[in-house]
Amino acid sequence: LVSATGNAVGAVSLYNNNLASHVDDTESLFTGQSIKLALSPFQDGVTGFSSANELNSYRIAIRCVAECQSGLVRIYKAGLWVHLRNLDKAQVIFRSSLGSMPSGLTHFDQQRSRIDLSKFSNPTVFFQSTAAITAGMDTGTIWLNDANTDDSETSGLIQVGTSELLVNSNERSLYRSPALTLNSDRRFIPSADPGTSMMQITDSAIVIDVTH
Repeated sequence: LVSATGNAVGAVSLYNNNLASHVDDTESLFTGQSIKLALSPFQDGVTGFSSANELNSYRIAIRCVAECQSGLVRIYKAGLWVHLRNLDKAQVIFRSSLGSMPSGLTHFDQQRSRIDLSKFSNPTVFFQSTAAITAGMDTGTIWLNDANTDDSETSGLIQVGTSELLVNSNERSLYRSPALTLNSDRRFIPSADPGTSMMQITDSAIVIDVTH
């Protein structure tokens, strides 16, 4: 999602950090103050994104290419969407929080995920989080809540059974629940309670393993 002010012309593309160059066929030009979707479909095998580039790192690149003195170019959100065929299994990760250091019981109501399991074949669901106790001796807890179909409130939250993660290490560690049973097409919210300790949460996610 991009925009430009004044008469500025922007360009956004996928950039291969290892090659220090743009991936072929990914650059898209844009103008205008209204936020718009810049879409650049491309095929596996183009220069910068092929079997020769396994384990390369990538980022989104944005630049002004014309009338730069008249305005600015802006990027709001970007992503890489991949269409895969003939897969026997896959893992889909819904990142449900961006990390925090809660001072007490906290429901992350701004970071809810809508999960519709009917969209997946043979799904197995887990909840996971990366966290550490940074001060104190108490065990912190992180868990997942079912918010029914509510898109904004936190009243009536129901903790998803066996989703509770016990954080008891001073080293940053990945914690994962056993397989969970979720109601389909619901909203899910992570919660945390550091107890009497200080707990640093790096992230949390709902993980769905699917098989064909």
